[in-house]
Amino acid sequence: MCGSNIILTMLFYDTLSFPMTQHPRSWVFSCYHAYMKQIFSSQCIDDGFREGHKDLDFLLSYFIQRFDLNQSSCSDSFILSEKAPYILRVLKSLIDATVRTNLYVPEAKVFTIKIHHDLHNVTEIYRTPGMIELFVFHPDVEGVHLRSSLVSRGGIRLSDREDYRKEAFDLLQTQRLKNAVVVPDGAKAVLRIKENTSSEQGYRLFIQGLLDVMDNLDDQHKPVPAQKVRALDGVDSYLVAAPDKGTASYSGIANEIALRSGFWLKDAFASGGKTGYDHKKLGITSKGTWVSVETHLNHLKRDMEKGEPISIVGVGDMSGDVFGNGLLYSQNIKLLAAFDHRHIFLDPNPDPERSYRERCRLFHLPKSSWMDYDVSVLSPEGKIVPRNSAPVALSPALKKMLTLSCDFITPQDLILALFKIKCDVLWLAGIGTYVIGDQEKIIGDEGNTLLRIPGNKVGAKIIAEGANLGCTQKGRIAFAQAGGIVNIDAIDNCAGVLCSDHEVNFKILFQSIPIDEENRNDILQEVTPEMARDVLNQNYWQNISLYRLQEKHPHLTRSELAVNFLEAKKNLKTHLNKVNFQETHWDSYLLAYFPSLIQEKFFSYILRHVLRQDLLCTILSNHLIDVLPTFWIGRSTDPLQALNLYHVFELSRVRQMVENFRNDTKKVHDYLTLIEEVFGKLCDNCFKESLKQYQDFRDELEHSSGDLSSLWKNFNSQCQFIFKDNLTEVEAHH
Repeated sequence: MCGSNIILTMLFYDTLSFPMTQHPRSWVFSCYHAYMKQIFSSQCIDDGFREGHKDLDFLLSYFIQRFDLNQSSCSDSFILSEKAPYILRVLKSLIDATVRTNLYVPEAKVFTIKIHHDLHNVTEIYRTPGMIELFVFHPDVEGVHLRSSLVSRGGIRLSDREDYRKEAFDLLQTQRLKNAVVVPDGAKAVLRIKENTSSEQGYRLFIQGLLDVMDNLDDQHKPVPAQKVRALDGVDSYLVAAPDKGTASYSGIANEIALRSGFWLKDAFASGGKTGYDHKKLGITSKGTWVSVETHLNHLKRDMEKGEPISIVGVGDMSGDVFGNGLLYSQNIKLLAAFDHRHIFLDPNPDPERSYRERCRLFHLPKSSWMDYDVSVLSPEGKIVPRNSAPVALSPALKKMLTLSCDFITPQDLILALFKIKCDVLWLAGIGTYVIGDQEKIIGDEGNTLLRIPGNKVGAKIIAEGANLGCTQKGRIAFAQAGGIVNIDAIDNCAGVLCSDHEVNFKILFQSIPIDEENRNDILQEVTPEMARDVLNQNYWQNISLYRLQEKHPHLTRSELAVNFLEAKKNLKTHLNKVNFQETHWDSYLLAYFPSLIQEKFFSYILRHVLRQDLLCTILSNHLIDVLPTFWIGRSTDPLQALNLYHVFELSRVRQMVENFRNDTKKVHDYLTLIEEVFGKLCDNCFKESLKQYQDFRDELEHSSGDLSSLWKNFNSQCQFIFKDNLTEVEAHH
């Protein structure tokens, strides 16, 4: 055996024992080898390592010295030989971009590296500007945690995909947009667990590996450096473990690890669990998706509860959160067909009442599948078939529903035919990408390659994206151009992240309040209905804002506008961060974020919330863009002028009026038209340097005449006052 093969074999098969400092070179090599397999082929990596085995040996030593706790400064950068293969140059770049590791943490049970992607130029690596990545390696567990910035939040999910990093990156793109409405930026984590390790054990290893390299905060929220970690970057203390596919029941585990580790977020580390808001029990994500659907139905002059039942084709099964809760949202539903990774469900003429009861039974049956469905409830020619079955016989009723003439069809072709069924809603609540652009090629999600359909071939009137990545953007555009109605996943299923954000911000508030955990938990549960209402209102506002934008920009599809809309929120948050929101006249907006019971009991603590600045940036960017969307897309609006006008003229009161008439599309349209006219005229006539000058202008306007004064008085007559004088009243109340 040649020398290079001996080195590779030794590094691959040497014992990966603990503590890791016993065999550090084996851990470093194995970790980066596993990571690079997410980017390059194994053959490419191994060939490069064999060719440059001498440089590889030096690189491993370079990593170990770089993070040696006894080093007083960062070791000099190792210079590769001119003949080093490209793969080794990539490895060198990755090591230089690695800013933390838990190699020297004595109790570590996995190997973790932290990569800052602004520090390298490897073009093959999927990344966004500022992206930070934690990679956790163990012989039985591998996973990535991607953050758009230091303060980011997103779910941690299990995956069986070989290309789990690509899956995480694609999900991150959605999460970045979805998180435009909350304080943190987007994050996403995906871990893959080998067969000889349980999901729970793999999850525990992954979570502890993440926390190993994170800084902490003390009781005064001052930074505490990560122990036994040589950090080559700044303070990094914000990390959360939101539930996701395969980990929805693990919030308690994550919080147990955080509490045992003394991590500052305590049981706010993982939302949900026994002390938080259980998304499946609340059905919050599916309810938010239904807000989108009901808004669309209102514009189609359809009533969810009256008239003809809403016909649905779905992806998922009743054991799932978003599918299960979604198909129990109303009894006025006809589920015509659905499929998941195991079975295909067909019911061409369902009885809404009987089928609802049976779906309810399945939802509460542990680990149910479509094969548990009582076939006597199906319409006469309905059936449930395994996806691995022989060709399926089609009855006349099935042929009619599927618009097919053949007598038999393969399960694969049957699934493609389901997407073409004429129905009201295509309810996407399962894993996979199915709706694409014509001739579009998808990288990743190989298991569903043969089940994709161009958007212009989908038979539904509405696509509801209860799950992420069900459609590509090109697929949505094709569907919309063919007459369909679709948002994007970041709009439809954002209620989950909004719910988690509220929970975490509530719990951070309670960290500063002398209250025992039992009483705190009682309060959190008591305010659940109000929290959920606020979350769903945010879903509603984003939907009606997009309808306004469609009126102004008919050349763009709703999905294209949705991306612009959420990017505008992200940009506005950045601009508003220049405002000093510690000033008391912003208190009312911060108080309104919290449920009334928390306001009444803990008024003064809310005003001193540790995230006050970030919360107000988020709250007010949502207000300004939800209420006045047309001023932020396709035109230039001064953020500070807009903020001052919105505040001093109390334009937020239009929100309550719109919400009072949310099912009356004409009244909603009239209110939004009025607020746009008022705001536009104010922008043209009132550009001041201070909040007090804006207040003086309002006082003058109320005692003068003219077109603007008449318009303003009309607005006042239609929208009730919150405060007679915003500045004075807020300060007096404080």
